[in-house]
Amino acid sequence: MPVKLIVFCFSILLVVITLACATTTPIPTITPTPDLETTPTPDLTQPSTISVLQLPDIADVVEQVKPSVVSIVSTFTTTNFFGEEIITTGSGTGIIIDDQGTVITNNHVIFGATSALVTTQDGSQLTAILVGGDPYTDVGILRVPDLTLPPATLGDSSHVRVGEWVIAIGNALALEGGPTVTLGVVSALGRNIDVRLGITLYDLIQTDALINPGNSGGPLLNVSGEVIGINSAGLRGPVNGGQEAEGIGFAIRIDKAIPIAEQLLEHGRVLWPWIGISLADLDPETAAQFNLPMRQGVVIMQTIRNGPAWDAGLQPGDIILQLNKYKTPSVRELSRLLHQVFKTGDTIVATIFRDNTESLFEIKLQTRPSG
Repeated sequence: MPVKLIVFCFSILLVVITLACATTTPIPTITPTPDLETTPTPDLTQPSTISVLQLPDIADVVEQVKPSVVSIVSTFTTTNFFGEEIITTGSGTGIIIDDQGTVITNNHVIFGATSALVTTQDGSQLTAILVGGDPYTDVGILRVPDLTLPPATLGDSSHVRVGEWVIAIGNALALEGGPTVTLGVVSALGRNIDVRLGITLYDLIQTDALINPGNSGGPLLNVSGEVIGINSAGLRGPVNGGQEAEGIGFAIRIDKAIPIAEQLLEHGRVLWPWIGISLADLDPETAAQFNLPMRQGVVIMQTIRNGPAWDAGLQPGDIILQLNKYKTPSVRELSRLLHQVFKTGDTIVATIFRDNTESLFEIKLQTRPSG
């Protein structure tokens, strides 16, 4: 056999042996993987589905309450230096509170008036009876016998929260065309403001719903259309040493106003408790000057003969430190106690500082004299 043929056969045999002895490598199986979850790109051309704050439907609330709100024009008659009669008018707002034609408003709307004319939503003008008013709470009451409109729904102002929506309705600036409506929130609670010498209004609702002249006596409403306050005053312009005030209004809490209204209807006035003393604040400078152990209190300047303090043995120069469990650091706080805590006929215990000694005196509160 030729050599070349032998070499060729041997090569073929070697290749066959090599292939037979080789380890077979398996072909890997490819397992498909699920698609990764991706966040879709937002379509900016479509409306947003994010929830937004829903404002109350003011129009519905106003339509519900408007029939129970009236405008008031009070007439005042005075005499000038020459004995001539001068007639002036003032405007305000009132709220119908019962089926007998009782209208609640502010005392300053009707105080000193000789007559009052009430205008209803439909334009009817009715003569009102002046029942009475109380300067210490600024609540006034009228009676309109021919009034047939529905009373407003009274709410519970003890549940009012700072930040909740409120609506003010009133005869602002005596503008023609119906009442003015403003919207805001409860800005603060428990505010006290001095309205004139010796008169402080306590525990008021502060709101940024605009209250203009003529709004006085109108309702402050929650979004359910319930009366939670009676609009009384608005601060604007320079206050507190020239600082500008905007959006600060005050309303009398309705749960404070209604008991006053009931007393006005029953007695024609409010039977406030009375101690029978004139007072002044003890300031720190005076206390230091006389080397007193306290820095605050109420100094008795005068006792009214046969008044409660006189009968209890109190004297000018005594310093009232406490009434029952309540401290009295100022005349303002003592007045608040008489208007909000105590009542006529109560017997209270006064802690008095006299001759470097603290003593206790029992005082039976009488009714403040009228006038």
